[in-house]
Amino acid sequence: MPTARRSSTQKKAQAQQLRLSGITHARRTLVRLLSLVVCRVRPSVHAAYQAMEGTLQVIAKSVYKKLDGTEATVAKLW
Repeated sequence: MPTARRSSTQKKAQAQQLRLSGITHARRTLVRLLSLVVCRVRPSVHAAYQAMEGTLQVIAKSVYKKLDGTEATVAKLW
């Protein structure tokens, strides 16, 4: 494979990996928050967010936006 093509392919692969790691991080954060609510450690998502606020790298609005995108079938499993 020519060097220029390999470099382009590597850049695309790195960009894809960064995108996927962001998705994984967001999903992991959401699971952590929801687990606090489901296990009744915290009474609400907002209370769980406030308890974890120092360790989270997102704002509350982002959490609620992500929750809005969660399918009802996934929510029923909780």
